[in-house]
Amino acid sequence: MTAQIDILAPLIPRLPPRDHHFAHDLVRKGRKWGLSDKQAEWVGKLIDKANNHPPLPVERKVVDVGNFQGAIDLFRKAAEYLKHPKVRLQFQADASAPKQAIRLAVAGPKAKVPGSINVGTDAPYGEAVWFGRIHPDGRFEQATRPEVPEALVQLLKAFAERPAETAAEYGRLTGHCCFCDRHLQDARSTAVGYGPHCAKRWQLPW
Repeated sequence: MTAQIDILAPLIPRLPPRDHHFAHDLVRKGRKWGLSDKQAEWVGKLIDKANNHPPLPVERKVVDVGNFQGAIDLFRKAAEYLKHPKVRLQFQADASAPKQAIRLAVAGPKAKVPGSINVGTDAPYGEAVWFGRIHPDGRFEQATRPEVPEALVQLLKAFAERPAETAAEYGRLTGHCCFCDRHLQDARSTAVGYGPHCAKRWQLPW
């Protein structure tokens, strides 16, 4: 019976919260006085329940990245011409880390949070790392894994304040359009951060 108690004790956090007090009480009594047959039966039930209970949801960290209305308006204008408009940005987690490109895209009507802006690495479908979603009110709901670097949070705040200008910085730094990611082939496009076709689609000056 002591063996069963020792099995149950570390499993208690995996039980639904309503079972925690009962499980702790069984462990305490079992170690002090032993258990009746009925109590022993409950220990077995709780062990099975803990092993088969789905893990409790992890609460996501949420930070405010500012007024995102300007960014939403930018995406809304592009949606008049593009089915899935995307913005590319770039950040560096720390001085020793390589620069990392991210991609922002509006979640569609069938998504978990329609109208939110998904933030992930700029990689093919199935390979991208999801950092979280930005709600229209500026709440950045972060993914539980990987940990979101503070440099990324600061980049999103800058994007909220100056969306077009912050996006264009990606093009100037990388030589690729901040919207379509194509190579910028002339000095004017490189200086602006995007090409003439994307300027028209996103309704921006060029």
